[in-house]
Amino acid sequence: MVAEVATGGATRVYVPRGPAVVTLALAIVAGACAVLGATQPVSWFVPLAGYVMGCIGTVAGASVHRSLENKRRSNPRFQLQPFLGRLAHGAMVAGLVAGLMCAFLVATELAK
Repeated sequence: MVAEVATGGATRVYVPRGPAVVTLALAIVAGACAVLGATQPVSWFVPLAGYVMGCIGTVAGASVHRSLENKRRSNPRFQLQPFLGRLAHGAMVAGLVAGLMCAFLVATELAK
């Protein structure tokens, strides 16, 4: 599961892109659920799914990315990719905002 690239005799070690991309995808879907729940009369299950993906899924994805990055840093051939860390962090923040909006929609729907 180590992402290694051979370059002229030396092998560089990178962090896998998967967790950062999954975190971004979860944030996008959570945002779509939040917008759909706020603009359309849908069941409260849609905002609930957005909450789970936004508040729980994105934090888990960003944590897995950070954990893999910290594990790979111990290798002397590690090549840092700061864009992936920023992508995972930004997606986590966006997912949390969308998830909190979904939580508000669920709470107001259940309070009716």
